[in-house]
Amino acid sequence: RTAGWRASLRVARLGAMPRDAKLHELILHHDPQELARQLTLSQYSLHAQITVRDVYQYALPPPKGDKEDSDPTDGPGNPGGVTTIQDAVRFFNDISMWVASSVVSQPSLLVRAKALHSLIDVAFDCFQLRNFSSALAILSGLAMPSVNRLKFTFALLPRIAHEKLQQLRERLSYRRNFKQYREDLECTGAPAVVHVGVLFRDVLYRHDSIPSLYEGRLINMQKWLTLYNLVEKSHLRYVREDM
Repeated sequence: RTAGWRASLRVARLGAMPRDAKLHELILHHDPQELARQLTLSQYSLHAQITVRDVYQYALPPPKGDKEDSDPTDGPGNPGGVTTIQDAVRFFNDISMWVASSVVSQPSLLVRAKALHSLIDVAFDCFQLRNFSSALAILSGLAMPSVNRLKFTFALLPRIAHEKLQQLRERLSYRRNFKQYREDLECTGAPAVVHVGVLFRDVLYRHDSIPSLYEGRLINMQKWLTLYNLVEKSHLRYVREDM
């Protein structure tokens, strides 16, 4: 299933842009569906490299007894050794910044509205491709104050664009601990590009709520089995190549 899914995304490629075009003009020169395909391929490739060890190293603090022996650049807030997750997080943030600049950098109100409409279409297509991460990254860019305050630009959007945007906001809402997103992810099945931020929150919460030692001296193996099953359920099963 994964091989066929990825092959279907490679049917078309992005065409050539004018040589003097800038990055924020990308949205004006390409089909939104094809941009969604290429974002999905790129982000899936990054997520497929993330292992259980990477998730633990990024999301969990080092054991108290291992602080002297551990790499000082690792750990929450400064996970220097986890390049796979760093790349995935950086890609997410880059999408959000690109979205904001693609709207505010346009020269006129009508062109801004056109760019905004296309970006909403890209986010909606990403969602339909089960690329929840890119869809949420685009929503994050549209929610930035520099974009969200452009009332006249949003007013020029057609009704269908407003409906798509509202649907995305509801399906990817952070309310009730991303309840709707979790339900959609469970129903769609693999392959998919998940939002790793939700995974990190879940892993850290389980880590803090389950004691690491049993009877004060024995390693609580059930805890680590629970954490592994969580990563398996929320990430690994969506990026396996043999599916």
